[in-house]
Amino acid sequence: MEKDKVFLLFIFLLIKSILSEIYQLKTIPTKIKTLRRMHRALDNNKEDFLEEVYGDSFNLNYYYATLYLGPKKIPQTYILDTGSPTTTSPCNKCKSCGNHLNKPYELNNDSNIIQCQSDKCNLVPSSTCIDHKCGFSISYSEGSRLAGFFNLQEIYFEQINKTPNITSKSYLLPIGCTTTETHLFTTQLADGIMGLNNGGKSFVTLLYNNKIISKHLFSICFGQSDGYFSIGEIDTTYHKTKIEYIPIIRGETNFYININKIKIGEKYINIDRYRGFIDSGTTISYFPNKIYNSIIDEFNSICDKKEKKCGEFRNVAGLGYCGFFKSVEEKKKALNEYWPDIIFYFEGHNYNLTANDYYYDYNENKIGACLGFEGESTSKITLGGTFMHGHDIIFDKGNQQIGFAVADCNRSKFESNNKRSNGIDNNVIEIDKSDKAKDDSDVSLVEENEKKDKYFTKITFYLIVIFSILFAILLIIIIFFALKRCFCKKKYHPQLDDIPNNTNRKQDNVIDVKTDNI
Repeated sequence: MEKDKVFLLFIFLLIKSILSEIYQLKTIPTKIKTLRRMHRALDNNKEDFLEEVYGDSFNLNYYYATLYLGPKKIPQTYILDTGSPTTTSPCNKCKSCGNHLNKPYELNNDSNIIQCQSDKCNLVPSSTCIDHKCGFSISYSEGSRLAGFFNLQEIYFEQINKTPNITSKSYLLPIGCTTTETHLFTTQLADGIMGLNNGGKSFVTLLYNNKIISKHLFSICFGQSDGYFSIGEIDTTYHKTKIEYIPIIRGETNFYININKIKIGEKYINIDRYRGFIDSGTTISYFPNKIYNSIIDEFNSICDKKEKKCGEFRNVAGLGYCGFFKSVEEKKKALNEYWPDIIFYFEGHNYNLTANDYYYDYNENKIGACLGFEGESTSKITLGGTFMHGHDIIFDKGNQQIGFAVADCNRSKFESNNKRSNGIDNNVIEIDKSDKAKDDSDVSLVEENEKKDKYFTKITFYLIVIFSILFAILLIIIIFFALKRCFCKKKYHPQLDDIPNNTNRKQDNVIDVKTDNI
């Protein structure tokens, strides 16, 4: 009896477990669908983008990212410029633009041109009105000039390590149509510039104000070659140190920070009265002549103690202070072992630049390396691309602070998953258009795979339910026969079973009484 009870208890618990599993199988797909709906809802409201950056400080002398404009997704390359408010590239209205990496983008509808009297003209860094169009005119110290007008454009983003690598969703934003280019702008390979300054009308601010990104920030990570550009979120994947933050000087449209001192070797250079301007659009860094001369003097003093192993130095017109070597191995050894670090001291934090960060290559038929900074008559310090190398720099506009972390910025980390190449070879760049042609097919392929996954998930679910039901029925049959054996079986009485069938059962109540013979 005890064994039968234990067996029945085991069967009961087993059935309860199976029914619970069936319930979970039934509810899990609903939960997954709910989570997917929530994920889609989040995607529809806020985004963040991680873009690949191309370029360098010694060949192109700038870094750029790619956007895709209009229904045809025409690629446009933009120099990342934290010193400018305007985002613009040539459109098909330009009659005096140079030959760039891509053809001008198309204005499909003139109604998208922003008129001077339009409220949208207040959203862009407009300084002029051209034929009733909300326009711009930008001049640079070396004589280059850009001019044009603003229009609303569908913008698609290029993303790292995602398939498809171009967003399937577009975002309608005001962007510049360049109609006039002069001097250096006519010969540069990049199509235009992306304004990323600290003003209220730059590109990232437009994304934030239009509720496309949830955080009012972006980060730039320049390697010696290429890098990455994050919008709306901080990607810490390639960080080697924690992020340290310093405040931005308030009331400035550019990113100014206070620098307390600089250290090179064992010497400290006090610069309390100078401010640093972080400008990604400037190739190298510029110091006031007094500070620059102090840095060079200490650099030479350190190298003199190394028995000229730092290289043979001289000033090169247009390039600055450069060292020359007999071999590539000698150059690498000098950079890794003999050139000193340069440390910037901010408010409570220090920012370390190794030689492999601040140098840039000399590529005029000699093996050389130049210091990535020069002197000029100025009262500010411009921290250009060579200052930014090897660090992910976070421009947190929402909290008015700059963050920085040592990071692996070189684009080689993406190559295994992202086969796109900027094709830089002796200043000749070609875009791999085959990837762009595949974008639409990639989207349909992803959707088809999602449908297949849903189909096989549903089939698997029903098969599991059917087998579970059959197993439960089998157990019920077993239980039925077990119960019948335990409760329906006739009890065995030997005294009665031995009585013949024709015996009168009433005799069961007769008691034989033995009496003594009298």
